[in-house]
Amino acid sequence: PSNGTALASSTDFSPAASTIGRDGLKNVRVLWDIENVPVQRRLGGLETVKRLHLFLESIGLYGDNIDCRITAFFAATKGAGSGNKVPENIVIDLDRAAVELVWVAAKREDADRKLATRIAHEMQVLPAKATTFVVISSDQDFRHQYQILRNAGYHVVVMHTADSSSKWCSTLELQVHQSFNFQDVLNAFDY
Repeated sequence: PSNGTALASSTDFSPAASTIGRDGLKNVRVLWDIENVPVQRRLGGLETVKRLHLFLESIGLYGDNIDCRITAFFAATKGAGSGNKVPENIVIDLDRAAVELVWVAAKREDADRKLATRIAHEMQVLPAKATTFVVISSDQDFRHQYQILRNAGYHVVVMHTADSSSKWCSTLELQVHQSFNFQDVLNAFDY
């Protein structure tokens, strides 16, 4: 896995994840726990998704013949938001950027449950050799899902906000093929 501080070039990308399915497509599912790794207000939703697309393209996970779908799991609120709730203007931006928005209830761990359910559903229909899962979350609760995906032959990438020298980051990196700090991903395309 990457140490999260240096961004990979397309030549660093695992050949297993670059395999193309029988229909000529690669599948990429980006599952974003947006309450855990939020949109930066300085960028807004549209710019954040644009930079995410550019990064995914730089590692071979976005572009021609790639079915890339981004899903954000969130709890919305009106106005400026409170706690971990996503402000309405960010939700509107993400919708404009064609991000699938999955609303989660206020009950504890609902986003985690829905994200894990989505992984299980996608595994039923997507071939492992032609599919990469990108999870944007620093939550260690997904370690079990990462192991299931890897054991089934899927390529797994995590984007997180953990300090690169922390045990938290090391724990995340142990479970996946590639790991990137989400801040580094966004900053790679400052202009």
